[in-house]
Amino acid sequence: GLGAGGHPPPPSGNRGVTFTDPFGLKADTVEIGCRSVEGLEGAAQHCAVRVHNEKVDKTFELLNVGGRNVIGTAPADQVARYAGSWVVSEAPDGMTSQQYDNAVLSNASTIAVERNGARYSPFGGSNSNRYVYDVVTSSGGQVPAGALSGRTGVAPGLCGGVGLMTGGNCSVRH
Repeated sequence: GLGAGGHPPPPSGNRGVTFTDPFGLKADTVEIGCRSVEGLEGAAQHCAVRVHNEKVDKTFELLNVGGRNVIGTAPADQVARYAGSWVVSEAPDGMTSQQYDNAVLSNASTIAVERNGARYSPFGGSNSNRYVYDVVTSSGGQVPAGALSGRTGVAPGLCGGVGLMTGGNCSVRH
């Protein structure tokens, strides 16, 4: 049953459901976390993608270092800055949670190789939020709209947008 950790059937329309896991306690999940950009608190959001299960706990983020993209796994002190913000991105229909975890891990690394060292752009084309969006969608998933719930400021690219636009391709809550 659901109390034992099972999942409810997907809702009609094949649109998925957003669940929150603010402290990252649920096993076998892909999660999106967003926090304020340092120095721009309340104006802009910086997001990361996390995969954790019984075998791995990795958080990937893209950072602006000297105007260039630096992508890698975040150290524990960086991960702690997302505490309370993690929102689960459910495995897509037809995939197990483990298959989705593996796809996200693979795509996070593949996209990192492609973008590491490229010129950073805060405008949704080559920033942390677009990196998260591209990793999740290339893995067959959707960024949950709840990732920005209760947050202020823009998150350019998080839902597929360009420029200062967040975009409209995040899953919605039902």
